[in-house]
Amino acid sequence: DPLDPDKLYAAVIHRRNPECDIVVFDSSDGGASWEIGATLRCPNERQFFDPALAAAPNGIAYLVHMDTSIKAARSDSKIVFFATADGGRTWGKENAFDQFVDRPWLAVDNRSEQHRGAVYCLGQIEPLTPAGEIDHSEPIFLRANDGFLSLSDPVYPHDGREMVNCGPGNPVVLSDGSVLVAYDDRYLKRKIREWPRPAIYTAISTDGGKSFATATPVNTKWWHDDLQSHPSSVVGKSLCQLAVDASSKKADRVYCVWSDGDPGRDGEYIFFSYSDDRAETWSNPVVLSEQRLAENETPEFAAFVPCISVNNTGLVAVSWYDRRDLPPVTSTGPDANGILHTTWDGWNTRLRVSLDGGLSWQPSVQVNQEQGVGNVHVGHTAGLTAAADGSFHVTWIDNLTSENELWTTSVQIQVPLQDGDKSATGSSPESTR
Repeated sequence: DPLDPDKLYAAVIHRRNPECDIVVFDSSDGGASWEIGATLRCPNERQFFDPALAAAPNGIAYLVHMDTSIKAARSDSKIVFFATADGGRTWGKENAFDQFVDRPWLAVDNRSEQHRGAVYCLGQIEPLTPAGEIDHSEPIFLRANDGFLSLSDPVYPHDGREMVNCGPGNPVVLSDGSVLVAYDDRYLKRKIREWPRPAIYTAISTDGGKSFATATPVNTKWWHDDLQSHPSSVVGKSLCQLAVDASSKKADRVYCVWSDGDPGRDGEYIFFSYSDDRAETWSNPVVLSEQRLAENETPEFAAFVPCISVNNTGLVAVSWYDRRDLPPVTSTGPDANGILHTTWDGWNTRLRVSLDGGLSWQPSVQVNQEQGVGNVHVGHTAGLTAAADGSFHVTWIDNLTSENELWTTSVQIQVPLQDGDKSATGSSPESTR
């Protein structure tokens, strides 16, 4: 909740094979304890996927998830919107959009006067040809000014330009109510057998999401001949994420994180870039996951599924899954489509913090108690948010009980009082299951 540091929400997919439900949790004590607020149980022959949450400062929170047919997902699918007004005890269905929309994200305008309370949804749409094949992939944007009781007509920020595999990031709202979206296209127009180069496109709306203008793509140009991108990934394809500074220190500075590299050689990295001018320009990308990025060196380890958040004092935090000091990845292939099939044994979760708006970074710290074991299966997204008191809350998948479960911990950053002192420590309390 933007105003109440004790009120937190989380959601996760619960697999029943083959059906998948959504479980929504809430905490009223800043993450010290959690309760199940709702279990959204799917009917037979259907699956619920990809929950996303957003909270408004009036005690209302919103949830969206995919609802797909097991037998005909692309042709019999929708995304469903819910709301709660009692702190997560009950979630009422508000509306649905009857098309296949993958990886939906939510954002609430908690900042501007003109569009305050508006709720935005960005996802990936894949229209079908008359023959039932995927025609193309592009981002789709929906908005509501009445808590999803009614939905706007869809807007397409990429404006119909050809894409192959759109991966939407989360939308963010600037102080004047402008909405910035980011989405990547890993394959562009290259053949799948070739090394692809990722592109993270951005678009901005100044009219509350009614229309979008193309902004400058995030600067993703880091590669060299020995360390390159690859279409396969430990999680299929992890998504870029955005965060915006709402403090007075670097107001409206926008941050972007993403993963890239060659996971078949255990060389996946977390990258970071920022923009001070509403996505007109972006800083050169830097590696946050603390691997060497040198030619003619064997990759050290893989890092993947980044999340980013900014607290009310302007501190920036980034979390990710990390495989340093664990057995190297093994791979087979490529298969007929040119894809390597990889096996990754074990994972941890790490957090890294910047005290100066992303110009420099403290060493990362591990936030989980014991490493995950077995082949990595953590999904496409994790969670990181900043509470109203400035604390950060990290959420990840772990299997300490030999089953994959959702775990979380809170982190308080202690900033030095003396000017010029760059040291800082992170307090990582015991994880709460």
